[in-house]
Amino acid sequence: MRKLEDLKPVDTNLYLSRHNYYVLVDYMTKKIYKIQKEDYNKYRLFRGRYLIALLMGIILYGYNLGWKLAIASALAIAILLEGLYRKYYLETLDTIEGYELPEKISKLDILLTGTVQQVQKRVLGTLGLFILVAASAVYFLFYDNMHNYTNTEKYIFGALSVAMLIYIAYLGIVNFKALQIKKKEWEESHSKKEKK
Repeated sequence: MRKLEDLKPVDTNLYLSRHNYYVLVDYMTKKIYKIQKEDYNKYRLFRGRYLIALLMGIILYGYNLGWKLAIASALAIAILLEGLYRKYYLETLDTIEGYELPEKISKLDILLTGTVQQVQKRVLGTLGLFILVAASAVYFLFYDNMHNYTNTEKYIFGALSVAMLIYIAYLGIVNFKALQIKKKEWEESHSKKEKK
């Protein structure tokens, strides 16, 4: 099998080809898909399918439907969106046959393809998101007296908040590590230019 050449990583399973189209690798089915530039927005929508399901669950919970119905709805929406992604979206894409799957790439490697300024923005965005989620969790758990949430609901929200904070902290550490590496590369390249 041949290897796909000259691919720039965009996401953990998405690459940009030198021929100006995206290459989507589905490691679950071991298929490679070709995404034209005009189809990229649909991919972006489906890429956030689990986040959409989670947000819909939170919105439904906000309408006082109860946490069981909100969780069941979020799961149903996630399954529906996954089905649409697999059966509707991926089926419309052209497959690339006869090529070896590229190796999986880490989040850190993806971040290292950006500029120092792009990585700095990601670090600041991650820090802001961490502060927002932490403040929301503290307010909900300790200061929200307007709603009569049960202890079970508070425990579920607290556990979800802690899980989100751990994941955001992980992203922050990866972003910060990428920033350190990019700054070091930038300093080394500028010191070489000054010596010349």
